[in-house]
Amino acid sequence: MPGPFRLADAASLERALEAAEFSDITIETMTVTPRFASPEEFARSSEAVCVPVRTLLADEGPESRARVWRAVADAAQAHIGPDGSVSLPSTVICVAGHRDDQLRNTPRG
Repeated sequence: MPGPFRLADAASLERALEAAEFSDITIETMTVTPRFASPEEFARSSEAVCVPVRTLLADEGPESRARVWRAVADAAQAHIGPDGSVSLPSTVICVAGHRDDQLRNTPRG
């Protein structure tokens, strides 16, 4: 399974899009800061969206999985604010491009 950050480098991302025949590519990075009410909410959200981690834990028992997500909540304590919420600044990459694709104009049956 390819890693979730395999296209985190803007140059690698642009090369991959060019190889897929995209043109007029624009890439912009920005910082977003998601906020979670608590470390536990952060861990629950992470569990919901982190498919690679869930896949790695699929063969583990419920106690083992619970320990992992408890460790995630514990690690989030380092980012807790005065109100008890967790804020984690993250860099996101926004990409736009265009591809002339004959398949788009082909009727689908």
